[in-house]
Amino acid sequence: MDYANYWASAVATADLGEPIDQSLRFIGGLGGSGNGGHLSRAITTSSTTAALTISFWVKLGSIPSGYNRNIFSSGTAGTESGNISYDMSSDEGYIRFQDTSSFTPFTTQKLRDFSAWYHIVYRFDAANQYVKIYVNGSEHLSTSIATSARTSYGATSPMQIGRYADSGYPNSYWDGYLAEWNMLFGTSLGPDSFGRTNDDGVWVPKSLSDLTSNQYGALGNRLIFNSSAGLGDDTAPTGGTHASANDFTASGFDTGDVAMYSAGLSANAGGTMNSLANAF
Repeated sequence: MDYANYWASAVATADLGEPIDQSLRFIGGLGGSGNGGHLSRAITTSSTTAALTISFWVKLGSIPSGYNRNIFSSGTAGTESGNISYDMSSDEGYIRFQDTSSFTPFTTQKLRDFSAWYHIVYRFDAANQYVKIYVNGSEHLSTSIATSARTSYGATSPMQIGRYADSGYPNSYWDGYLAEWNMLFGTSLGPDSFGRTNDDGVWVPKSLSDLTSNQYGALGNRLIFNSSAGLGDDTAPTGGTHASANDFTASGFDTGDVAMYSAGLSANAGGTMNSLANAF
């Protein structure tokens, strides 16, 4: 049997969900230099929300024992900030969410497979008094909360993807891949809005064309990282409460490498194995 062609045919016919053509590689500051790539956006007016959804696909990179790597932060340093970080400070290997002084870690699953993509959803709903966290469509944590609105995720200071709010911690830069980042400020949605289970029981991406500008809200954003000239471009639909794009500024990335990657993806679009090797 021609196993190479058999494998290519099997992959070509597999249900992989809605294609995600591009991911962004974040390289944490080498040797603690703090020069890792990151995205940032200034927040001039602080905003609170009674509902919040953050959804993203993530693949772990080089994360040394004893360090936290920040995927997202908003607000000032310390307990006044809202953060999403990967915790290896005690060799734990989980993603934790922080809002002011409250840390919400995964308690049922360690994320330690460096070859796998994980889909993470953080869902906050003050009206129904809960925070829920999902991994690949499955609920892994549900915490009862008071009916207070979130403040840290919309604080007056930069929103940042890829590093901690306090730049004095150079080892906190994210090291790994991110794809299909969505923040819905004012809307609480579960994982079924972003993915589905295929016939093989695998969680795969789904089209987000049904999401509306009002669901993204004033501070919301969708980043798909598909342009070397605009790595931080917000591609969420505009209008309503999401009146205009909330673009992020990219720093520390080699945009030449991104351009080469995109060109290679386009050039290989007709070849099954090559295009899949270059795609998400």
